[in-house]
Amino acid sequence: MRVYFSGTHGSGKSTLISKIVENYPDSFHTFERMECPKQEDSLERGKIRIARYFIESFMERELEGKNPDKILLADRFVYDSLIYSAACVDLGWMAKEEYDEFLKAYHSFFSHGDYPQNVVFVNPSLESTIGHIKKRWDEKGEKKWREEDFSYLAAVKGNYESWF
Repeated sequence: MRVYFSGTHGSGKSTLISKIVENYPDSFHTFERMECPKQEDSLERGKIRIARYFIESFMERELEGKNPDKILLADRFVYDSLIYSAACVDLGWMAKEEYDEFLKAYHSFFSHGDYPQNVVFVNPSLESTIGHIKKRWDEKGEKKWREEDFSYLAAVKGNYESWF
């Protein structure tokens, strides 16, 4: 069985997954996401992520087969690309026509039967999420794509709340 964790940057998905696996190593395991090439264009970024999630779904299935007694906890699924891309449309970073092209790419890889059955939506307040992000910046010096734009974070959060 697979359980996906979805939510905005800084919502605590990775931390929650790590704590569960750390406390129950005989019951749970994780899957490492493939690195994606850096891409500034919203449409291309979204399409790359859809392709990554498609490939990873096969890798996750294989990992499940090798570990039938453990639950696989995964940080994000293709839902996240749909939600983040919708936020790009809301902010004018992606035109509606581009989003339609993005959805065509999505539908070429995924059908309705491909939706995961087990999703945990991690949804802390926007203030808490911003605090987590700033803390990560201080500790790791890493910023994710456009995450310093808190209007983007708010748009993503709103899309998650509408979706779930």
